[in-house]
Amino acid sequence: MYLGVEIGGTKLQVGVCGSRGRIRQLVRVTVMRRDGARGILRQLEQIIPPLVAEYRVKGIGVGYGGPVDSARGRVMRSFHIKGWDGFELGRWFRKRFKLPVMVENDTNVAALAEALVGAGRGYRTVLYSNVGTGIGGGLVVDGALYNGRFGAMEIGHTRFFVGGQWRILEELSSGLSIERGKTTLGESAKYYGAALANAITLLNPDIVVVGGGVAQAGGEIFAAGARDGGAVGVSTIQKELPDCACGAGGDCGSYRRYVAGSRIRGVNGAAMLYSAREIGPCDTWCLEMFTAICWRWTRS
Repeated sequence: MYLGVEIGGTKLQVGVCGSRGRIRQLVRVTVMRRDGARGILRQLEQIIPPLVAEYRVKGIGVGYGGPVDSARGRVMRSFHIKGWDGFELGRWFRKRFKLPVMVENDTNVAALAEALVGAGRGYRTVLYSNVGTGIGGGLVVDGALYNGRFGAMEIGHTRFFVGGQWRILEELSSGLSIERGKTTLGESAKYYGAALANAITLLNPDIVVVGGGVAQAGGEIFAAGARDGGAVGVSTIQKELPDCACGAGGDCGSYRRYVAGSRIRGVNGAAMLYSAREIGPCDTWCLEMFTAICWRWTRS
């Protein structure tokens, strides 16, 4: 059995995946932001030991919602919750639970999971992005995550000139920006659609997969806004646009196809990076669950 952990700015998810990719148990709790990193670590100390004992877990994959040094298992910083900057997350997991651990950015592992077993399966180049508490992105080419020199595809930190100043996309389109009344859902979607259009112009992927709680919950309002922003932003050199798989559902308009990305793909890859060589073809339970950290682990 393998454990997949997703640490986000709104929710914490921990799941167990069997050797054939079947989900055995999923635990999802709300993150209390005011308690900071220490509060989340206390939650993990309560959730994980019973799962490890019951299922004889072999390894843990962690998808963290922010920039990480994956080689060292260290959090670089957090844009949403205090106490994570420079934290040795991999070391903490190994010390607490006495198991092999790999740490990666949560959007990166979600991207890899979508490419391997989700909406991007069968495509050579998969661009993934999620809209939740923050906004992230990941790029998978030929089944391998592209991570640049040190992290890549941070679409949430691309910039727009709005109201006389440069602002990052997360300030305009994330769940926090909507929650705090800085933007409406429709406005957020338009900026996000334009950002995706710019990414499409630069990368020309085969498919774009969109996930995350805001995209999922926003329904047709988010879909329409993203469609309008994308229609303005896609370069005229793009003679044939990529497929688009989005959690918002409905007609993508400026794209050729608009289907659903998994809402819990962040945990989905966290177990698969470690177990993919053993599990073989994943069944529908696996598609609903484990992100891609353990798959990368077995490749290293």
